[in-house]
Amino acid sequence: DDERNADANYWLGESLLGQQKYRDAAEVFLAASKTYPKARKAPDMLLKLGVSLAGLDQKDVACATFAEIGNRYPDISGALKQRVKQEQALAAC
Repeated sequence: DDERNADANYWLGESLLGQQKYRDAAEVFLAASKTYPKARKAPDMLLKLGVSLAGLDQKDVACATFAEIGNRYPDISGALKQRVKQEQALAAC
């Protein structure tokens, strides 16, 4: 339950996303968001899961994932809310 485990998973997924390994990144972000739903980076993991899914051209699932962020984490920062809106626009949600 160490917070560093959640962070390590986030950064692993981020690294894979940066290499455009969307499937691998999506798998990491999905597993991490299930394993660490209360972690500080949990909303960011869902955002990156959506980005990964959009990269795999799974737009409907990506859009559903972006919408879920606000449902699960209503108290996210304004900056993260803005980022979600940007990603929704990029994915044509």
